[in-house]
Amino acid sequence: MSVTKVPHGLNLSEGKTKIMSTQDRIRSLFELEGKVALITGASKGIGEAMARGLGEFGAKVVVSSRKADAVEQVAESFRA
Repeated sequence: MSVTKVPHGLNLSEGKTKIMSTQDRIRSLFELEGKVALITGASKGIGEAMARGLGEFGAKVVVSSRKADAVEQVAESFRA
């Protein structure tokens, strides 16, 4: 089965047109499987949020911070 993704939330599969959900459409635009993201300042705030977001879209995330204990807590929450 081949699937072709086209703009405007349409998914053409075996000649059928299907409206994609907004979440699926965004995920297809920002798919990060096989990518690595290095996030500095990831122990809190925007850095932590970016790390989580990129991880949700499939990236392998490397978190770093000046404070080892703080970044270790973030890393542990990712592993959970």
